[in-house]
Amino acid sequence: MMWIKRNWIALATVAVLLPATALVVGGNEWRDYTSGRPVDPVLPDTAGQVSLGGSHFSLMDATLMRPQPETLPEGVHAIEVTVHVEPASVGVSCSAPTLVEVSTGREWSEASLRIVGASLSQSLCAGPEITDPYELRALYAVPEDAQGPFAIDVVIAEALPSFARLPLPEDLETTRERY
Repeated sequence: MMWIKRNWIALATVAVLLPATALVVGGNEWRDYTSGRPVDPVLPDTAGQVSLGGSHFSLMDATLMRPQPETLPEGVHAIEVTVHVEPASVGVSCSAPTLVEVSTGREWSEASLRIVGASLSQSLCAGPEITDPYELRALYAVPEDAQGPFAIDVVIAEALPSFARLPLPEDLETTRERY
């Protein structure tokens, strides 16, 4: 008991500094972990547009395709998505849009991607040299057991940890036959 009375100031200091140190170190580690990853989705405003990094993204069309039997394996559907991009005045560089099943977190990369209205044909946003609006059209091969809801995620490295998340309509219509 005498030892506690003699050392109460040191004990109180340790009791305050130990949790504070853990919070600071843990907070720094968490910030470093999330700063390079897309963890903060930015959802569309009332007009259906996401503004991120000075660029604007909006979902134009999402269609559940009815592919020809010889083009896709049995048990696979195709979803075609069109995203309208209005680049910032310095253009925009982003990764190819990813289709996400929001309820499970499963993700699919594009099976094919076309940039319409830009002179480039690559699997990314058009890049810093393109400042005119354009459309990204992506096709995703998705297993039949994927139920949705689905969203399109567009990641801009300079805007991380934020990213654009464009929810797809829950009732995707099979309106077109192709592929």
